[in-house]
Amino acid sequence: MLQKARWKIKKVNQITDLQYFPCINSFIDLGKISPINVVAVRPFRKSGFTNRTIIVGSAGPLSLSIPLKGGRGIRCRLDEVEIDYSADWQLNHYRTLSTCYGKSPFFYQFADELSALYSKKPTRLVDWNLDCYNWSAEKFGFPAAEMGKGSDTGGNLATPSILRDYRPTNYGSPEMGPFLKYVQVFESSIGFFPNVSILDFMFCEGPSVGFPFGEA
Repeated sequence: MLQKARWKIKKVNQITDLQYFPCINSFIDLGKISPINVVAVRPFRKSGFTNRTIIVGSAGPLSLSIPLKGGRGIRCRLDEVEIDYSADWQLNHYRTLSTCYGKSPFFYQFADELSALYSKKPTRLVDWNLDCYNWSAEKFGFPAAEMGKGSDTGGNLATPSILRDYRPTNYGSPEMGPFLKYVQVFESSIGFFPNVSILDFMFCEGPSVGFPFGEA
């Protein structure tokens, strides 16, 4: 039986972003929010986790990036960003996950569902990230997120004290901790890498273990 989050859920109505399979601490932060209403009207920020997730392979961290229409020159609101399907990145991402986690304790428990998820082809990046987050959240008994309407300057917005600004340049920095410690697939040969994609934790530990951070 899945354990629910071990903290008092904070009522925050709006957030302005969802990551592509968020890093572990970002996922935990989101688990403290109920309900989650995504109002993705801010400008798209390049070089972030919105279209990127980091997993761990045999040689260390690997970045899986979603190609976007407009490429590096894209300038628009986040809710207007469209995914580029000209290359089969979904198949490549799924195969990479299978290669990296095929020997993990729980990958094949989720493999069929994950394959089905990677067969979806939403037009917008925000819809893809919403599908990925809700798929993961359901496994841990977290509240689902919904796409909302409105402005990121109004309503009851998530404050930085609740949702920290995790980026590819800082996600593993000590100031972004504390970090969950668990056994990773290649830890015995390359060491431990903290705060990577929630998929790493899910495949290595399973969803029923919960998160022992207590209340924030």
